[in-house]
Amino acid sequence: MFERCLEVNVAAEDGSSDSHVKEVKVSQEFEGSEAVVVWDAALVLAHFLEHNRSSFELRGKRVLELGAGTGIVGLVAAGLGCKVTLTDLPEYIPLLEKNIELNSGGIPRDFVKSKSLRWGEEINQNERTVLETDLVLVSDCIYYEASLDPLLSTLKAVTEASPKALILICYEDRSLSSEAKEKIQRRFFELVEAAALWSVHHYDLTECHPEFASEDIHVIGLQKKPSPQE
Repeated sequence: MFERCLEVNVAAEDGSSDSHVKEVKVSQEFEGSEAVVVWDAALVLAHFLEHNRSSFELRGKRVLELGAGTGIVGLVAAGLGCKVTLTDLPEYIPLLEKNIELNSGGIPRDFVKSKSLRWGEEINQNERTVLETDLVLVSDCIYYEASLDPLLSTLKAVTEASPKALILICYEDRSLSSEAKEKIQRRFFELVEAAALWSVHHYDLTECHPEFASEDIHVIGLQKKPSPQE
């Protein structure tokens, strides 16, 4: 394993225009399963948050990261002043806890926690507070066909619990590399459309961090459509 470090511009605590650079570090493998490596889409989403921290009014917001992996995106959100819950499969929680501890000198321990969450599974009533959030982060999680329905199920559950929450999804467009990957990507957007639950906003490259933007990596936002009586 080795440590990866991101430098993030953070607004001053007093709300002034001053800012300072904060380091966010994670341990990751050189290679391996998806959850133990920092992928490019995670870097783009992390710096997207940094770039839009003022317009999103991030400080103090509750954030839920799904499929957190190393936790890099959620840890950046915590560094920007959010109260973050990093979630992934039970086997990846030790890595998340390690990376939370790695940043304990710069990110208050009560700003970030980890929790196991398996997409698509029913969450018991006592634990449903994990779904009560202002912002959901998902990076590079729509490349595996078997995970699409469980992911949509969990996103629906979050929207039901937190109807005003914004869901930010960052993904790398792999459609040109294989027909199978193009099919999976298309299927994800078909499921989103079929749910008839969200308005979809495709963020432009100009809305991403100028140094961390790519033609192949996209950020979209899902927001619950207002009901007819709203």
